[in-house]
Amino acid sequence: AGFVDAVALGLPVWTLAVIAVLAGVGSAAILGGFRGLLVPTVTAEEIEPANALDAVFVEFAFVAGPALAGVVIAGAGPGAGFAVNALSFVGALVGLARWRGPTPQAPDPPERGSEAVSAGVRFVRFSPHMTAVLVRTAAFIASGSALWALIPIVARQELPLESTGYGA
Repeated sequence: AGFVDAVALGLPVWTLAVIAVLAGVGSAAILGGFRGLLVPTVTAEEIEPANALDAVFVEFAFVAGPALAGVVIAGAGPGAGFAVNALSFVGALVGLARWRGPTPQAPDPPERGSEAVSAGVRFVRFSPHMTAVLVRTAAFIASGSALWALIPIVARQELPLESTGYGA
């Protein structure tokens, strides 16, 4: 719907691309910051359930966010949708800036990049939990990418849509 809407509103397509890039950069900054907050805020015993709960909330946000955006856009227009999204980022940034975590301990001596990569590979190789996660991730990506690859074919052959219909 994005490119079709941009053209319908008379916006140049490059403005939508710029907005999408800025939104992606903002999301990466926020998610990275919040993911880093999980470990210092829970005990070692709570880390696994906290990770699961975090994943549930992220998935909920991926569903509820667009639904809420649809309500806002339908009621007040696309500008209001971007404004609400921007305000949500501001609120998250303010909360992140005001949070005071545990006092940092003296850092370990720096490790060379190759040594760190080797340690990470060793950890993953000998951790059955990480192996299970990687196998499940690979299976999901392999099957999911096949589905995404077939969507344009279904759109063209089963739904007789052109490129504008597929994007709408």
